[in-house]
Amino acid sequence: MDLKNKNIVFIILIVVFLINFRAGAQDIIINEIMSSNQETIKDEDSDFNDWLELKNVGEEELNLSGYYLSDKTDKLTSWQFDPNKDFIIPPGGYLLIWADEEPGEGKLHTNFKLSSSGEMIILTEPDGVSIVNQVKFPQIMTDVSFGRKLNKPSKWVYFISPTPERKNNLGISSYYWTEKIKFLAENKIIISLFLISFFIILVLLFSYYKTNKKLEFSKIKYKNLFEESPIGLMRCDRMKVCSQTSRACPEEREDGIEF
Repeated sequence: MDLKNKNIVFIILIVVFLINFRAGAQDIIINEIMSSNQETIKDEDSDFNDWLELKNVGEEELNLSGYYLSDKTDKLTSWQFDPNKDFIIPPGGYLLIWADEEPGEGKLHTNFKLSSSGEMIILTEPDGVSIVNQVKFPQIMTDVSFGRKLNKPSKWVYFISPTPERKNNLGISSYYWTEKIKFLAENKIIISLFLISFFIILVLLFSYYKTNKKLEFSKIKYKNLFEESPIGLMRCDRMKVCSQTSRACPEEREDGIEF
């Protein structure tokens, strides 16, 4: 094989390598974000810090050595995975990065924090130019995460039960309903007492209604029995006579006793 052909083969191999490298890089996605962590998960120093999760959706393990993360579109190289260390993510695996503005705390601690009101997160290749994945996340409540929906990764939802380094769940798409459901989840005792009280009131109202209906039925039954008794019949006859003669009749109680 002459030199010219060798050069062509070499160039082809380089192109194939670069294509495969880029294809592999695209298998890394930003999967979940928490911009206000108060009691969800601690870092290695037992601190509650903002975090973001990367996921390898490919079929081969990937090394993020030399890659960049940033929260600024005009500075893609804000923070870099140490190019002298390996950051291997297996197929289907996750990598949690702490966005705490304390890079000295460890190799997975960035020099920027996440804004709870929302901002951009960008993952860039080691060349510092080629963007692998970027996400603009909205306002996120405390201890609620924002991530890709389990059965539809292109759709982002809120997770009241965050899933760092675990498979995401279905989540809630509405911020409004996330807020309401989170309130219910955080106030289980109050809600339980309210429901118990409401149930007791319903039982008492039903009992009161049932008792009144029974008394009313007993009263009607007693009245019918009285009217059909000899005393009742005599009273009816007397009332008829009084009515026909226009004579005042003695007053009686409902039980038929004169007074």
